[in-house]
Amino acid sequence: MINTKPVFIDMINSVSRQFEARVELLNGSTILNTFTYDGALQSITIERAGDESCFFGFGICQKLTLKLRDKERAINVLKGNRLDVSLGVGHDYLYPFPAFDVEEVTRDENTNALTITAYDVIYKANSLKVSDMQLPKSYTILGFATSASSLLGIPIKLDGLTDQEFNVQYPNGANFDGTESIRDALNDVAEATGTIYFVNNNWELVFKKLDIAGDPVLAIDKSKYFTLSAKTKYTLTGITSATELGDNVTVGTTVGSHQYLRDNAFLELRDDIATLLNNIFSKVNGLSMYQFDLAFRGNFLLECGDKISVTTKDNDVINCYILNDTITYNGGLNGKISWAYNAGQGETASNPANIGEAIKQTYARVDKQQKQITLLASDVNSQTEIIKKTVKQVDVEYYLSTSTTSAIGGEWSTTAPEWQSGKYMWSRQKVTYTDGTSITRNATCIAGAQGAEGTNGRGITSVTTEYYISTSQTELVGGEWSEEQPQWEEGKYIWTRSKIVYNNPTSTEYTTAVCDAAWAQINAITGQQKIITTDISQLKVEKNNISASVATIVEKQSDIDSTIVDMQQGITEQNASNAAQFETLTNKVDATMTSEQVQLAISTEVAKGASKVTTSTGFTFDDNGLTISKSDSEMSTNIDEDGMSIFRNSEEVLTADNTGVNATNLHATTYLIIGTNSRFEDYGSNRTGCFWIGS
Repeated sequence: MINTKPVFIDMINSVSRQFEARVELLNGSTILNTFTYDGALQSITIERAGDESCFFGFGICQKLTLKLRDKERAINVLKGNRLDVSLGVGHDYLYPFPAFDVEEVTRDENTNALTITAYDVIYKANSLKVSDMQLPKSYTILGFATSASSLLGIPIKLDGLTDQEFNVQYPNGANFDGTESIRDALNDVAEATGTIYFVNNNWELVFKKLDIAGDPVLAIDKSKYFTLSAKTKYTLTGITSATELGDNVTVGTTVGSHQYLRDNAFLELRDDIATLLNNIFSKVNGLSMYQFDLAFRGNFLLECGDKISVTTKDNDVINCYILNDTITYNGGLNGKISWAYNAGQGETASNPANIGEAIKQTYARVDKQQKQITLLASDVNSQTEIIKKTVKQVDVEYYLSTSTTSAIGGEWSTTAPEWQSGKYMWSRQKVTYTDGTSITRNATCIAGAQGAEGTNGRGITSVTTEYYISTSQTELVGGEWSEEQPQWEEGKYIWTRSKIVYNNPTSTEYTTAVCDAAWAQINAITGQQKIITTDISQLKVEKNNISASVATIVEKQSDIDSTIVDMQQGITEQNASNAAQFETLTNKVDATMTSEQVQLAISTEVAKGASKVTTSTGFTFDDNGLTISKSDSEMSTNIDEDGMSIFRNSEEVLTADNTGVNATNLHATTYLIIGTNSRFEDYGSNRTGCFWIGS
């Protein structure tokens, strides 16, 4: 929330609010004109829209819609001009928003009124490329983000974060080929750091961590809003790093809401993806959001990502975040805030999880710089020990603190300390991994301070940790409590609790049993390792000019050399045969995909003369070209040398060939451009506009 003078805060909270507004038009640093509400200024609307398909990992580009009265047609606003918006009290002005660059100017020919559309500098990031940054070979995430912000002409700021959290090193750079937009690259930065980003009123590129445990910056009670619709609450409980080749790594649980980080350049090619994901998850685990719509009096001091609370008509209090909102000034001030979760419900089912670099069972390396994809299926027998060793142990630690609100004045220990007068017992769970790293859960105070020594004083005799190995992650089933830490078993989950024995009078109490989320990941990984990989049948490459090398490694390391010899012999035999024939896919596939053609060279040691290749994922290569179809889908696609056709059941809904593109239904979400001169879009309320966009 913007920190400002009391005069602005008092006016915002006042029953009778009076704000002055002005907009300055600039060319560079030169002010060309100033518009005020008692003059040409009709209204100001600021829209800030985040990505409603995810909880983090996106940027918020702010849009300004400015309406001006111009009966004499005397106002001249050009694309590229800058607009600075300020709101004032008693001629004391505050700039609560970043500068906006004019993108479009339209005039109502009936009234001569001007409507100006402008965006903050993040809009510019869509047209800039990673190659424009001229990065060094080696950099950190912070170095990359700083270079990107410099290219945009603004400094960087970390809100609620330290430089260390952005200092992951990339000796050969992240997995960019240079053609990616700066906007997409910044989204990757936000995903890899568990943040969102936006431009603040100081014109800084801010990376911000949403505050989960802290207090809201603003409480909106029933007297301060007009309407409120509070709907479903969603809580983030797991994240997955996913690539276009399906080699996914997951942390957290599948219970609750899940977010996928797809083809993230800062996660691909890394041997420590699991560690990086755990670092990300530590920032966002338990992040809860309500679907809601709020119309209220408006507050221009609120910033993107701010946490607010709203009291419902039933006197419940819900916490929300400023991720999608609109602020309007038209003499008075009003605002709307909303969030609607639009994540695809079929995403989890369509993408296998927990196969990846975390255990090296199956992993893929899509090197965009070298334009090389490498898939490896390693020895299954060797994975068992790796899987079991992913998590070394889970310990309960104790702390004897002098405070009820924080652990101070002592030190953490796996042994419950001896009770002391006036102190408080804290507890936390620590998960240790075999690579030496560890994570700790939030500490909680499990017992209050004991009073001074006396005949009636109540004290703690002992605190011990108890363990329960359950067949369920959500309830205690199939086991019993024990003070000895059990060995993990496949399909089981280890729960922990603390047993506290009191005296004067004697009683025993237990803390709430908890199950660490890491055990769900271990069980999922173990299920995957049972599938012995002897054939790779799913390969989807959507990037142009990427070559792929897919190899199956046999189960015993000693067989690798002989297998290579056999493969070489198969390649020789294949080259001597008819090049147009498709062979049965057994050992190796070399594939090159460009925008114009798909070439397959298939070498094998057996089964010559096959007329087609069909994968288990619905891909068929034969004389008709490439056909993509699944029995459980009404959609199918055919691609051949003449073009592409898409069918809904047996109806052809889209065709692209040398005559053009023919579509049954065509839907443009924002606008439709025809040729070089015409543009159609929604205009105002229940209206459609057709605009000339030619030179």
